[in-house]
Amino acid sequence: MKYGIDYLKRKVKGRGGVIVIDKEGNCASGFTTKKMIHGRIEQSGEAFVRF
Repeated sequence: MKYGIDYLKRKVKGRGGVIVIDKEGNCASGFTTKKMIHGRIEQSGEAFVRF
């Protein structure tokens, strides 16, 4: 994920983010903006939202 964020910093002047899911369904996210709203719903039905 760090590689993706570093790429954003170089290519689009640091504005953006990434959401990644591995082969087991684990989620992670990162962003370079101050206010990026994102969320996900796990297979269990549990929802996560970040403002």
